[in-house]
Amino acid sequence: MRDYLHRLAVIRQVNRQAREQARRGGYRSFEPAFRGYLTATWLRSPCNLLLGFAEPAWSVEIVRRCVAKSKDSEAEVLALLAGKMYRPHLVGACAVWLGVRTPKTLLALWEAVDRESWVSPQLLVMAFLCDPDFEPRARERLWSGVCAPKATASLKYLCRECPWLPGVLELPHVQKALADDFWDHGDELAQWFLNAVQAVRS
Repeated sequence: MRDYLHRLAVIRQVNRQAREQARRGGYRSFEPAFRGYLTATWLRSPCNLLLGFAEPAWSVEIVRRCVAKSKDSEAEVLALLAGKMYRPHLVGACAVWLGVRTPKTLLALWEAVDRESWVSPQLLVMAFLCDPDFEPRARERLWSGVCAPKATASLKYLCRECPWLPGVLELPHVQKALADDFWDHGDELAQWFLNAVQAVRS
């Protein structure tokens, strides 16, 4: 019981910090996406859609309302994706998927991945679904070796039908990155999340 209460206290604190950051960080309209409620297992809040802790349809609807309320959704999504915290990254990615798709917001998704966001697999799935330039951007990153292991494994899954992928997988730096992804399972995360998002859409 003591461990459970401690975990709830930590979750409340993290959620409170996220709401405060929303007010200060340039994405005030999205503050509701960081208001969660507690269950016996975990904090359920809209930003946890991408982690599988909340009802996807409900989570999407909350973020959709935030987008509709925003007077400058592009600027707020850019702010969500610009920081270091993964929770804003999740909400920003969901907003892009819901229609806040501009050259700047799509680039911001990739830049968050390049900064080794903890939720890179989820961000890459959104880029896969939303960015018409996904394939050349993915190929560039795999060839150059700029991606962290988790992102590299995610791109391996998302680019599995690309004719150039076998050649890329033979590159030494790609092989090393995939070997280093042993604990994170970026490919499995990408596969799971892509299925989850497509289920919500259907």
